[in-house]
Amino acid sequence: MNDQACVLQLVGPILLEEAKPLPADLSTFLDQGVSSGLGAVYVSMGTLARLSEDEVLSMAAALSALSNPVLWKLDRALLPGELTQLSFIN
Repeated sequence: MNDQACVLQLVGPILLEEAKPLPADLSTFLDQGVSSGLGAVYVSMGTLARLSEDEVLSMAAALSALSNPVLWKLDRALLPGELTQLSFIN
């Protein structure tokens, strides 16, 4: 067993340009989470993840059990027909 401490250094995004303001609908959604005291949960699997329909449904069930508002970045083509309680932000 190694007695040395694990060091993790997080580096934020390196932006070459000034960040643009959020679209109004997204800003309102996030502000509602903050004002409720819950914050918001952002989920993105990245561009390489390929979720099966079962995985999408399992994640949707888990995320819908949260009290927090959830912003899930997901390709609409991956959405099964059973998911009906969704709001979309383009």
